[in-house]
Amino acid sequence: MSNNLLKVELDLIQEEYLSILKQLSKTEDEDNPLHLVDAINILWFEKRNIIKLICDYCFVEKDTYCITGVIHFDISKKDEYGFFILGEYHIFDDPLPDYLNLVSEISDQFFLDSFRLAIAETIKQNIKLIEESKGMLYILPLRYLSKIFNQDDDELNILADHLTLQFFSDIKDKKNYNEKILTIDDVIEHLEPNNSSTILLFDGDHPSDDWKTRFNAFLDNYNKFDPSIYSEGEIFYMLLYSYIRQALAIVLMANTFNVIPLITPYIAFHYYWLLTITLDSDGSEEVELNKCNYRKSHLAYFVYMEYKRKNFDNSLGSLREQTESINFEKRLFEKIEVDNNFRELSEIITEVNNLLKEMEKQMSFLG
Repeated sequence: MSNNLLKVELDLIQEEYLSILKQLSKTEDEDNPLHLVDAINILWFEKRNIIKLICDYCFVEKDTYCITGVIHFDISKKDEYGFFILGEYHIFDDPLPDYLNLVSEISDQFFLDSFRLAIAETIKQNIKLIEESKGMLYILPLRYLSKIFNQDDDELNILADHLTLQFFSDIKDKKNYNEKILTIDDVIEHLEPNNSSTILLFDGDHPSDDWKTRFNAFLDNYNKFDPSIYSEGEIFYMLLYSYIRQALAIVLMANTFNVIPLITPYIAFHYYWLLTITLDSDGSEEVELNKCNYRKSHLAYFVYMEYKRKNFDNSLGSLREQTESINFEKRLFEKIEVDNNFRELSEIITEVNNLLKEMEKQMSFLG
C-alpha cells in the first residue's frame, strides 16, 4: 500500500471518529452510552494495524511529533503553535478512549465528577480539532493503542511500583510501604535523601520548601482524592506512582509508533525527563536507537515553551513557512548537537531564542 493511500485511509479514520464523537456530544445522560463507548473501542481496535502501518511507513520518513500527557489541545490558541515548529507530521495523543474505559472503575464520587467533566471537554475539543486542523494535525490515541499492541499493563504497573519505591529507604515493597507510611511525617522519615530532591508534586512546587508545606499546598489546591478515604501516605504514593506510570507509558508509546513526544505540562515532562535520562545512560542497542528521539523530545519542550512566551500573532500557515525559510529545525539541531551530547540547558534556551528572534524579525519585515 502506497504512502498516499495510507494517508487517505488516515483521513477516513478521522472522519469516522468525528461522526462518533458528534453522537457522543449530543448525549445528556450522566453516564456515556455504552454503545458509543463500544463504537470508539471497536473503531480503534479495528484500525490498529493500519495505524501502525502509517506510523511505520509514512511518519517514520520524517520526524513526527506527538503532543501527549494533556487532556486536550486547543489549536485555536496561537501560543500553542510552537508545537508545529519542529517536525513534518503532528499528532494529538487522544486520551478519550482510556478515559471512557476508566469511568466504570472509579468508585470515588468526588474524583468521578471531575473526571466526567474532563471527558465532556475532551469530546468537545476533539471535534473542534478534527474539523479545524485537517492536514495539519491527526488525532490518534497512541498510548491506548500501545497498550493493545504490547499487552503490558501488568509489567508496567510492576515497574512503576519498583521505580516509585526507589525514592524511599527501608521499604521492601508496596505492602511494606502501606504498613510503615501513613502520614506525611512517615513519608519524610522514609524518603531517600539523595533521591527525594527530584520529586515534584505539582506545577509550581518548590523543592526548597519543607515537605509539609509542599504536601499541604497540594492537598489545598490540586488534590482529587477524598482525604476521608485515603491516608496521607497513600495519597503521596498514588501521586508519585501516577507520574512515573505515565512517563513509562509515553516512552513505550513513542518507541512503538516511532513518534517524538512533546509533553507540555511541566510535571509530566519532569518525570519523563528523569526516566529518559536514566534510559539514555543505558548502553543497550535498543536504547541507543531511541536516544536521538529522547533528546529531540526534550528539545521540543523548550521550543514550545519559549515560543509560548513570545506572544507571536501569526497564522499557523505563516509560521510553518517562516520556520522552513530560515531552516529553523536543521540549524537548531546543528547548533545543539555536539558529539552526540546536548549542551547545557541555558545554551539550549539561548539557541532556541536566537532562532525565534530571527523568525520574528522576518515576519515583521514581511508584514
